Amino acid sequence: MSKPVITISEYNSAFEAAKAMARNGIGSLVIAHNNTPVGIITERDLVYKVTAKGLDPKRVFIHEIMTKNVKTIDIHTSFLEVSKLMHKHTFRRLVVLDSGQIVGIITAKDLIELVSV
Repeated sequence: MSKPVITISEYNSAFEAAKAMARNGIGSLVIAHNNTPVGIITERDLVYKVTAKGLDPKRVFIHEIMTKNVKTIDIHTSFLEVSKLMHKHTFRRLVVLDSGQIVGIITAKDLIELVSV
């Protein structure tokens, strides 16, 4: 899992999200309230929901384009359970929680790197 998780407010613009992703070399940001996930935004969201539609990224807010049903797992979830869940539902990212608080994010890339070692 990757940590710390970079978060952003749902009231930031798509432009600010893209800048944060570029600055941190990551492909997604978690939208959080009090360290509880309420959404996620990915590079794909920015491309499909903003750029491809010709929208001005400075005028599109995260809450308009984020995925609201954030998929989460408990920090104690096994590698096998995580991989089955990601495969079954074609999730690319899962937010990792400990007692309901964000502690990390696991991506398909993380799983591939783990089994490729």
